[in-house]
Amino acid sequence: MTTVATGTAFVVAAVLGAAVYRDASQVGLSPTRWAGIVFGSTAAAVLFRLVVPDVPVPGVLVIAVLGPAVYLLERDDSTHDDTADPTTLPSRSSRPDDDEEWLRVRVRLLSHPVVDPREIRLDALWTDQQ
Repeated sequence: MTTVATGTAFVVAAVLGAAVYRDASQVGLSPTRWAGIVFGSTAAAVLFRLVVPDVPVPGVLVIAVLGPAVYLLERDDSTHDDTADPTTLPSRSSRPDDDEEWLRVRVRLLSHPVVDPREIRLDALWTDQQ
C-alpha cells in the first residue's frame, strides 16, 4: 500500500468515526464508544494490510466492515422500543384468555382414550367449551 492510499484510508476511517459520533449522540448511544469502535475496526484493517501485505483482501474487508455493521445493528435495536417477551412468540395473541383456551383443548385431547388422530375435529372441541 502506498502512503497516499494509507493516508486516504485513515482519513476515511476518521470521517466515518466522526459521522458515527454525531449520529450516536443524536440517537442516544455512547458516541465516544461507538466512534472508537468504528474507527478502530477500520484503522485495524488498514494496519493489517500495511503490516502483513499477504493478508487476504476479504479478511481485511470483514475487519473494516465489522465496526460499522455492529454499530448499525445496535442503532437499529436502540431506536425500536419493542420490549421482547421471552415467554411468548411474536405471532401469539395478546389476549390473556387465549392461553387458558389452548390449555383446555390440550387437556381435553390428552384425557381422551386412545383416539385416531383423523377423528379429532377441532371445531367440535371449540364448540363444546363455549
